[in-house]
Amino acid sequence: MDIFYSISVFGLAMMLAHGATNTKMNDLKREGNSQLMTELVFDKGSKDLSVDARTQLHQMLADAERQGGIGEVTIIAWGDEDAPTTSGKKLDQEQREIADSRSYEIRSYIESNTIKTNTQTFNMAEQPNALEKFMHTSPNVKLKESLESAGLVHPPKVGAPPKASHALVLVTLR
Repeated sequence: MDIFYSISVFGLAMMLAHGATNTKMNDLKREGNSQLMTELVFDKGSKDLSVDARTQLHQMLADAERQGGIGEVTIIAWGDEDAPTTSGKKLDQEQREIADSRSYEIRSYIESNTIKTNTQTFNMAEQPNALEKFMHTSPNVKLKESLESAGLVHPPKVGAPPKASHALVLVTLR
């Protein structure tokens, strides 16, 4: 993960934390011609993409193709509970699995509707392990720290809406 990517993710996270709509975010990103993003909402306990989520993904992928093609896709998925605010606590296995399942469903939809792309997934229900935190070089740690700085790891603490049962999908353009 390069510094430009980290800055872009942080900028997107800041817009989300301050209540920007998908339309506003995409307008801002189009000006820089670097990324498109959509936020998907899941029913509690479900990994399945709703009709609305499929429509959002389809529109974003079509926009990316019109703007030069898909370079890379990043999927950031949450379980049905927000991350614990206490250090050392973690969500149960079921929450980690549902976030993974949501990432898989999104990735499968994208790959079945476009050419195979470089896709990274991040599970927000999982804590980085001790080695990742110590080395501080893992994309997992860098992304989660950027999102935490923007208030998206514990959104209610900064007055932002919770991200439980949500996923963010970012497309970096070629």
